This record gives sequence, C-alpha cells and structure tokens, in this order.
Amino acid sequence: MSTRQSPAVLVSLTLLAACGGDSVSTSAPRTASSTTAGATTTFSASTTVVLTTTTVATTVAPTTTTPPTTAAPVTVADLVLRSDGIGPIVFGAPAAETLGTLAGLLGPVTTDISMAYPIVSESGSFTDDTGEVLFEFPFGRTSCFANGWCAQFGGPSDLALQFVGWSYGSDADPPIEPPLVTAAGIGLAARWADHLDAMDVPPGGCYDLGYGDADGISLDLLSTGVAFLVVDAAGNGTPTLPDPADVRVVSMRAGAQVGYLYLDCSDKVGERARGQWDSNIATVRRRRSRWCSSARLA
Repeated sequence: MSTRQSPAVLVSLTLLAACGGDSVSTSAPRTASSTTAGATTTFSASTTVVLTTTTVATTVAPTTTTPPTTAAPVTVADLVLRSDGIGPIVFGAPAAETLGTLAGLLGPVTTDISMAYPIVSESGSFTDDTGEVLFEFPFGRTSCFANGWCAQFGGPSDLALQFVGWSYGSDADPPIEPPLVTAAGIGLAARWADHLDAMDVPPGGCYDLGYGDADGISLDLLSTGVAFLVVDAAGNGTPTLPDPADVRVVSMRAGAQVGYLYLDCSDKVGERARGQWDSNIATVRRRRSRWCSSARLA
C-alpha cells in the first residue's frame, strides 16, 4: 500500500535538504517544477507585454474662397424721398457720383446752375454779390431733372461739391414721370386727407399756401378751399386750418436750400388786400412760394 504525500510536504523536505548540504547553488533554474503523483505544474518566469499604437488620422479642410457680393442695381422704385437724401444716395455723396446715378434713372439734367456766395451774412450763411440770395455754403450748384426734382450741391469750392439737399415741385398735373414719393407714399399732388397720420400741418400760412412736415421732409401745401391765412379788407390776416380734403402737396424739400431775401408774406398782406397782386394764378403761386420760403429760411 503506497502513501501519497502532499506537495507541501515535498517542498518542505527539499528546502531542508538544501539547508543541510555542503554546497549552495547560485544559479536559479529558469523553471521550477514540482511533481506529485505524475502531475507537473509549471510556473513561467517571463511575461511579454504587447504595446498597441493607434494612429489618428487628421483631416485638413480645403480652403474655400467666398466670391464678393455684388450690389443690386438701383432702380427708379428705389428712389424714395427721404429727409437725408433720396433712395440709397445720402447727403454727403460727391456731386459727380450722385448725378451719374440719377441721370441713368431720371434722364439727363435739364437745368444746371452753379453759384458762388462770397459774402458771409449775419446769420452765418453765405450770400451772392447782390446780398439777396443766400445758401449754407460758399459754393453751390442746382441740378434739375425733367420731372421737377432738383439736387442741391454745396461745398467750400466748386471742385469739392457734395449732395446737401433736394427740392421737388412741378405745375404739371398729373406729375411728370417718374413720380417720386416718400416711404409713406406722399408725393406731388398728394391730398392731406389721404395722409392724416403721416403729415403734420399747423394752421396759418401765406394766403392759400400752407406748410407741413412728413417725417422730416418740408411740404408746401395749397388749399383750394378756405385759405391758410384769411385776410380781411383792412389787411388783417387770420391763420386758419382748411379742410384736409381741400389741401394738396405742391412742392417738397429736404436739406440745404437756396433762399431768397425778398419780402415775406406778412409784408404782402396789405398789397393783396389792395389788389396789387398779379391775377395770373401761376405767377401768384411762384411769387408766394419765394416770399413765404424766404420768410422761413431767413
């Protein structure tokens, strides 16, 4: 009958034998083995570590070039009357550039007048040699088109003129093509009753001529009913406010304007009462416009 010993006993006996021997082995075996009842257990003394390298691909986006944006061409519909210009053209634009753009839309300039204002007035404005015509700049130019719209240019010299104002008026009924209007649709012959919210009209004026404002644009108004200034036989004027249905726009303007130092409306009240005004309505309107505008600009 055979007796089986446990692996622990065999290992202990081996260690005791090694301690009691005369010689000591200095080289350790690469593999230590123990055998029990025919079974072999092997302990490996070496370990292999495999390193894995991961390559990350970098993608460079291609360079793209954005093409320049081309501005849409200006059309007549873009020429909206504004308090600081007309359409995309604002006050301060060079005269040549302004006229070049407008001529392609409104046609050629029909009248073109250049003026010098060498005399400095007491108000700080400039007047011509006669002292009767004034402007905000020492040099000016007025360029008008067939539809009655005029551009005012001013500057320190006739070679450095800029767009500084505009006026719009015509006796034609209906207005000559192309008609120009504000953003609210106010143009020549526009009726006050149709633009009550957009037009500010105070009482009083210069006989049948009144004044108004539409978003910073000055309006000259004509009443075909009760006058803005009712004058009695003694020459006394009473400011009134006519029926909006009887009031229409006869001219418009914005920015710097040429002024005329003629007699103002109050000085003409007595003359009209005495019948000293021209009976021709076109002449009367033209004179009133100058007299009344002069009173406002002086």
